[in-house]
Amino acid sequence: MDNKFQTSFIPKKSLDDNRKVSVKTPISIFSVFATIVIVVTVVASLGLWGYSYFLDKQIVDSGKRLQEANATFKDEDVNEVLAFDNKLKSAATLINNHIAMSSVFEFLQENTLKNLRYDSFSIEYFSPNRVSVTMKGQARSFGAVARQAELFTSSSTKRLFTEPVFSDVTSDEKGLISFSFISAIDPNLILYKNNL
Repeated sequence: MDNKFQTSFIPKKSLDDNRKVSVKTPISIFSVFATIVIVVTVVASLGLWGYSYFLDKQIVDSGKRLQEANATFKDEDVNEVLAFDNKLKSAATLINNHIAMSSVFEFLQENTLKNLRYDSFSIEYFSPNRVSVTMKGQARSFGAVARQAELFTSSSTKRLFTEPVFSDVTSDEKGLISFSFISAIDPNLILYKNNL
């Protein structure tokens, strides 16, 4: 009998045909984007860690240099420099707050009428923002007092007097007109630093 039928289920030929079946997996945009984000995150983390290490080393090195520099200073030298700094600050404060009364006298010289004279003059310094001047004087006429008041209040002159008031205007037995004058002075115009 011819055995055409095979009784075994075990194949006699190899199933490996040397052909490989490849399965293509689809690449999505999301997976590419996620991969890029992960790579960038890892690189940035490593960069930040390296920069942090670099900064820590810089801080330690700077601390060492500061300690070395601090060791070279003597306490006497530091105290001397601090004392000199305090003197400079005191001098600056004095110069910035110093009042130059010469500017008031120059103003009066330039802006006083020829037929008017002052008999008394006083300045009161209340604070850096409040300075007052009081004067008494005589003029040959009431018109001269009026013209002087107008000159002190006009905008064409430098406004040294901020609140000028002429009062006690009286005539004496010789025909001279006596008056009193009081006014606040703009402190900025009499500061030494502004008149240099």
